[in-house]
Amino acid sequence: MKKQIDIKSLIIGILAAVCIMFVIGAGQNSRPIYYGRFQLVPVESDAYIIDTYTGQVWSREKHSYQSFNAWCEAKIRQD
Repeated sequence: MKKQIDIKSLIIGILAAVCIMFVIGAGQNSRPIYYGRFQLVPVESDAYIIDTYTGQVWSREKHSYQSFNAWCEAKIRQD
């Protein structure tokens, strides 16, 4: 006894599977990924990290009141 699949049922099954894959794929990327968000900028004896998304800047200075490895929020002059 050989079973045959109706062509209409086959197409409906394939379309349903494709729709399910699209729904699953669309729901997985709910938050954006920011590639290259942080930039490291070395300047003479200092270094800065810039968050290109928020605009925040951190500095690492040798003459800081904290230890050398501490990152402090940089004070930017607006002239």
